[in-house]
Amino acid sequence: EAVKADPSFEDIPNLDFRLLDSILSGDNLKNMWMMRAIDGSWKFTVKNLNNFKKYGVYDHKDVVETVANKIKNPQLIADSDSFPYQIFSAFKFGENQPVEIRNALNEAMEVSLTNIPKYKGKIYICVDISSSMLTSTTGTREGSTSQISAMMVAGLFASSILKKHPDAEIIPFHDDVCH
Repeated sequence: EAVKADPSFEDIPNLDFRLLDSILSGDNLKNMWMMRAIDGSWKFTVKNLNNFKKYGVYDHKDVVETVANKIKNPQLIADSDSFPYQIFSAFKFGENQPVEIRNALNEAMEVSLTNIPKYKGKIYICVDISSSMLTSTTGTREGSTSQISAMMVAGLFASSILKKHPDAEIIPFHDDVCH
């Protein structure tokens, strides 16, 4: 209530960002996002890169460096149990991010491969390459269609498994196995 009553409220409470986002404005809103960029979990940080840009967090080079270091931190990536897809999504949707952030995502992608399980025995990865795989992962919905196609995800999945299991065999198919 204090935040609502006084828009110049200096001491931003540590509340859910969705609540604060609806009642803060101006510098308070920017400061809230900056605080979340610095203190947020690894997953929160990666999921909110566009919000950091939108609210001017990247105007502060030290915060850009802090966020980039968090994104590429091997221990945080391991603790998050994140797979390459989460990082690929952030990279794909964050095309206008500062170069430090994009480079950190690239490094994080490599590190995230350590979260891919190691399987025993011969690995076969069957990848559907039919035209239906060109559709968005979210389907086609006005205003909500993902830029990521099912084929991109299948390719990322196959290459991630192949990176961990170099002797794996990728088998493309559509109506039948392709040779």
